[in-house]
Amino acid sequence: MPELAFVCYEQPLSERYRSFLRLENLFAQLEYHIQHPQPWSRRAALMSLLDLLNVFSQYDLRGEFTKELQTHRGGLERLRGHESIDEARLEGLLAEFDDTIESVRRVPSRFAHNLLRNNEMLAALNNRAAIQGGGFGFDVPSAQYWLSRPDEVQQHDINLWLAPIDGIDAAIKLLLGTLRDGTEPQPAHAAGGTLVQKTEPGTQLIRVLIPADLPVYPEISSGKHRSVIRFLEQTGNDLQTEPTPQDIDFMLACCRL
Repeated sequence: MPELAFVCYEQPLSERYRSFLRLENLFAQLEYHIQHPQPWSRRAALMSLLDLLNVFSQYDLRGEFTKELQTHRGGLERLRGHESIDEARLEGLLAEFDDTIESVRRVPSRFAHNLLRNNEMLAALNNRAAIQGGGFGFDVPSAQYWLSRPDEVQQHDINLWLAPIDGIDAAIKLLLGTLRDGTEPQPAHAAGGTLVQKTEPGTQLIRVLIPADLPVYPEISSGKHRSVIRFLEQTGNDLQTEPTPQDIDFMLACCRL
């Protein structure tokens, strides 16, 4: 069945992949808002950019990405010579990993810290970001001025600010894309709304795909030895949550290297 007919819920099993998924969401938000030149979308793009810069100013993630890229590449390297492998596609993927590893290594170590310190407008916005509704014209008039500038000026500035982390964005897309694509979702059944199963070694991401017209969502918990998927319902205007008593048929992918 096509994945478009499903709502997909994902649960990372390590802190490293929690970070990767959070960054993926921030990059996706930023990419979406950049495509819309209206002031509200541009402001939302700035806030997503600030979230990214704050993550990278607090943590040097280059080593994390390089290590994970090399691990994935090593797994692909071991597939050489297998009868079922498309060698040309494999070589292309290995080359993509090599290019991405080099891009990550070229990311400046303190670019986010320096940008938040030296760019007066971004620094002012960042200082007001923790205040609900902060960062408007009376708080940061330089941001209001920037939002009134022509679209091509704004786009140039955004591209300039994003340039140092293009390699990180590419690494996230490559890592999570190959991890997800490497495991085909399989039919699963939760009797009475709960499924308990063994966690296979090396599992990095659990994906639960539920038919879009089924009014339930999963609560996923996973340890070293077992995973529990419990389906919940929302009831009433206050959206109270309770376990569903019904059997649930869904699709499940336990993605691992």
